[in-house]
This record gives sequence, C-alpha cells and structure tokens, in this order.
Amino acid sequence: MTTTHTPSTLAHSLTEKGHPTTAKEVRRFLRSPEGLDAKVGKGARWEIDSKTATALRKRFPKWKAAQDQERADRAARKAAESAEAVTEDESDVTDETPEEPTDEELDTIEDDTDESVDED
Repeated sequence: MTTTHTPSTLAHSLTEKGHPTTAKEVRRFLRSPEGLDAKVGKGARWEIDSKTATALRKRFPKWKAAQDQERADRAARKAAESAEAVTEDESDVTDETPEEPTDEELDTIEDDTDESVDED
C-alpha cells in the first residue's frame, strides 16, 4: 500500500525538517513549475505519492527562498516608490510662512506713520 500525502501533511513534514510553511504555501508550490505544475479541479484533492513527496521536499526550500527574495524585492521597490512620492510631495510644498519685515521696511513704515500723524 502506497502512502499518499496531502498539502497539509507535506507542510507538516517540511516544517519538521526545518522549513516552516503552511498548507496554502505548499499548494502554491505544487501549482508552480518547480512543483508539480498541475492544477486540481474544483473540489478535487491533492494525492501525492511518497516518491513524489520526497522529491518535492528536496525542491521546496529552493522555491521558498526564491519566493521570499521576490517578496522582499517587491517590498523594497514599494518602499522606494513611497519614499520617492514623499520627496516629490515635499518639493512641491512652499514655505507659506510670511517673511519677517527687514529693519529698513520697519523704518519706512514708521516714517510713513509719523508723516500721517503730522498731517492731522
């Protein structure tokens, strides 16, 4: 009698061997070209024989590392785009605080005020 594995049991055995994963991630792996490159139909179940499961356990770590790297690259690109957008937003902002008048401008204002008082 041949033992069959499911994504859940395969995930459990991978986790025991030091490659923590979930059944969902194993299903993604099985659908990938590195896995079985197969899709089961709606309502169908994965039935993986022991020989195939052994081969999959050997290929999974490499696939997982590539997926993790791709995920990290996407996150880095997103962070860079976000930082770039913030920088662009900051460059569009103008200093809306009015400048303080210089001493010369204050003197001119005082002189104008003194002249208007003298006229009355």
